Amino acid sequence: MKPRFQFRLRTLFVVVTVVAVVCGYASRVVRIVNERAATIESLSHHEEVTSVSVGYGETIRFDRWEIRIDTYRSSRLPWIRRVLGDRFVQLAGYYEGVPNEELSRVMSAFPEARILHLGGSGFDEMRPPLTDDD
Repeated sequence: MKPRFQFRLRTLFVVVTVVAVVCGYASRVVRIVNERAATIESLSHHEEVTSVSVGYGETIRFDRWEIRIDTYRSSRLPWIRRVLGDRFVQLAGYYEGVPNEELSRVMSAFPEARILHLGGSGFDEMRPPLTDDD
C-alpha cells in the first residue's frame, strides 16, 4: 500500500494564511497601478495628447497638465508594480483652470511627484503649487 500524503490542520491554516496575505498584497498593488493609470488617462479630457522623450524620461503633455515620467527612477518602485506597467512620475505640472478635485486626485495618485504650477511654456517656468490660501 502506498503511503498517503498527510498534513496537520495547523499546517493547512498556516498555508491558507500565507496565501491570503500574498493575494491581499497583490490585489492592493493591482488597485494602485490601475488607479495611477486611470488618473493619467482622465487628465487627457479626450483632448490630443503629445508625448516627448527627454533625456532619461518622457514628458506627456495634456491640455492642462504635463507629466514627466522618469525611467531611471522607476527602479525605485517595487518590482511587482514595474511588472504591472507602473512608472515613476517625477513631476506633475498644471496650468490655470485645473479644479481642486483634479489636483488632489493627482496628488494622492502620485505621492512621489513634485506638483508644480506651470507658466506659459511648461516646465521651463516653475512656480510652487497653489495652496488653498491663494
